[in-house]
Amino acid sequence: MSLPELTYRADCVAYTLHDRRLFWLGGHAADSPWTALTWLAERAEHIADQLDSYAARPLRAWRADGREQQRALARLGREVAYSFLVRDELVIYILSAAPVPAHAARRESVTAAGPRGGLVGEVSLVERQALSEPHQRA
Repeated sequence: MSLPELTYRADCVAYTLHDRRLFWLGGHAADSPWTALTWLAERAEHIADQLDSYAARPLRAWRADGREQQRALARLGREVAYSFLVRDELVIYILSAAPVPAHAARRESVTAAGPRGGLVGEVSLVERQALSEPHQRA
């Protein structure tokens, strides 16, 4: 049996606006668009559980939005990256998934804390594009 040539990398990060630090909140290598999106939805709920109810509302709304979930699945099914941003006054949360060569997704994710407690120096292309886009959902 041969290994799949393509997998889907799902990641969540938080970017602090006041000091421009990036915190990795988790990542997963999935074998299908659906599995990647399911992982993102579960991770969004975990993040929302740690926020106050006002800040958690957009993450929970995204998770419950069937139309947006279908749009994400369609993009990933066409092998196009998907990202969703939630911004409050202090932090931008980015949930992203992208098709990647299977060998690239198998790399170990950075989990060690950086010099200031969780800082991660690596930003994926999807996350870089998401941070630079002017249209961010709130």
